[in-house]
Amino acid sequence: MNKSVFTYLISLVMLVLVAPARAINCTVDGITYRLLPNSECVVTVSPRTYFGTVTVPAVIKYSGNNYKVVGVDDNAFNGCSALNVVNLPMTISYIGEKAFFSCTRLTSINFPRGLKKIGKSAFYYCKSLTSLDLPARIEYIGVSAFASCTSLQAVLIPSSVTFIGDNVFSACTSLQSAVVSYGISKLPAGAFSFCCKLNFVDLPISLTSLGKNAFLNCYALTNVSLPDDLRNIPDAAFKGCHKLEYVSMPKRLRSVSPTAFAGCTKLSSLNKGLPLVVAQN
Repeated sequence: MNKSVFTYLISLVMLVLVAPARAINCTVDGITYRLLPNSECVVTVSPRTYFGTVTVPAVIKYSGNNYKVVGVDDNAFNGCSALNVVNLPMTISYIGEKAFFSCTRLTSINFPRGLKKIGKSAFYYCKSLTSLDLPARIEYIGVSAFASCTSLQAVLIPSSVTFIGDNVFSACTSLQSAVVSYGISKLPAGAFSFCCKLNFVDLPISLTSLGKNAFLNCYALTNVSLPDDLRNIPDAAFKGCHKLEYVSMPKRLRSVSPTAFAGCTKLSSLNKGLPLVVAQN
């Protein structure tokens, strides 16, 4: 064997060895999974459209092997407009981006106790979803994760959360109550913007940062107590809150944006009778 042929064969062997393994998908009992190493798998995009009630098992069996179901892939149920109910097993630890995007008839989904992450736009425009029971161990809620869930009426963000994405509950037009648990320090931009029926907000004393447009156009909001360690009230934070009459201001406040309370025409004073000049637009 000459040197050039030998070199070619060695290169070919090395290429095979370093080439990434091809993802293997399988369908078990009508649900499509992507197989992972270590005998795990995730629910993934299916060639068929899911409808009605879907129950995901904790373990599947494929080709004689057991695989634990640990997640829901990006886009796994995206656009399944006839999907009504999803039952997830306790083994699920994450829900990917746009996993249930525009599942417009989804009325119920359970969130497993071990769930740690909900990806970007995971439940965007799930307009029939009326309630959430986020687990106590959830750590990450992505950008616009529940935006435009127009039937959602109440939400409680657990203290375990370390990241909340922008516009997380934006345009939830039936939302009336929002409770942010102690331990959370940042509320992002647009978090509850355009939640036009929101009339009760409970912010924790641990909150130190409020994003711009956080409560933009929350027309039904009449009063709010801002935590003492909040240092800045940013652009348009409460802009367009036409019914807002009273704000309890933080003791250690440093700055208020000129547009923070723009259009709050009923807001004539802050706590302790401090005067406020309100921009009209």
